[in-house]
Amino acid sequence: MNSLRGLALLGVLVISVAAGCKPDVAVQHREKAAEFANQSQWKQAAEEYGLSLQADPSQGELWEQKAYAHLQLKEFDQVEAAMLKLADARTDPPKKAAVYRNIGGMWVQQGLNDKAEPFFLKAAQVDPKDDQTLNWLAEIYAQRGGARANNAPAKPEALTKALEYLDKVTALKPTESAGYVNKRIALMKFLEYQQNQKAELMKEAAQEKDAARVKELQAKGDEAQAQFDKIKKQFDEVNVKIGELAKVGQGK
Repeated sequence: MNSLRGLALLGVLVISVAAGCKPDVAVQHREKAAEFANQSQWKQAAEEYGLSLQADPSQGELWEQKAYAHLQLKEFDQVEAAMLKLADARTDPPKKAAVYRNIGGMWVQQGLNDKAEPFFLKAAQVDPKDDQTLNWLAEIYAQRGGARANNAPAKPEALTKALEYLDKVTALKPTESAGYVNKRIALMKFLEYQQNQKAELMKEAAQEKDAARVKELQAKGDEAQAQFDKIKKQFDEVNVKIGELAKVGQGK
C-alpha cells in the first residue's frame, strides 16, 4: 500500500512539474521579437511583439518596442497606434506626456505639423509643466505666423499664440536663453507686421479724398503705432534678458 501511495504521489509531482514547465507564449514571442530586432528584421520583430502583447496584454511597456520596430519600417500610423497604447499603460503624468510629445515630434519630422499639434496639446494637458511640449507648440505657431521665413506673410493670431507658449516656457526655465531667443524672433515678425500695417494705412489715407475716411484711416494708423510701441517694449526687454543671461554664461 505504501509503495502504491508513493507512486501516486510521484505521478502528481510529475504532472505538477510538467504543468510548471509549460512554455510562456508571451515570453516566447517576446524573445523571438528581440532576436529579430537584433538582426534588424523589423517586420518580423513587430509581428512578434504584437503576438506577445496579444498573449499577455499586461506588458504595457512592450508597446514602445513595437512602436520602434514600426518606426524603422516608416509605418508611422502604426507607430502612433502603438505609442497610444504605451500612453494608456503609463500613469505618471510626465512619462505619459512624454509619449504624446514623442508622437507629435514624429509627425513634425514628417512635415505634418497639423497632425502633430493634437498630441502636443494632449501632452500639455497631461503635464502643463512640460517645457519641451510648450516649445514644440510655440514653434508650430511661430511657423504659422511666418516668424521662420523672411518673405512669409505675418499672421498676428498665430504669432500671439506662439508668444503665449513662449511666455510659459520662460516662466518654467527663466535662466535658459532659448525661450527668450525664440520669443525675440516672433516679436521681430510682429514688429514687421505692425510697421507694414501702419505704412499701408498711411498710404491709403494720403490717396483718400473723403475727409471722414482719412480720419478713420489715421486712427487705425495710430492704433497700429500703439501696438508697434507695445511690442517694441517687449522686444527691448527680451534683448536685455538675453544679454544678462549671456553675461552669466560667460562668467561661469
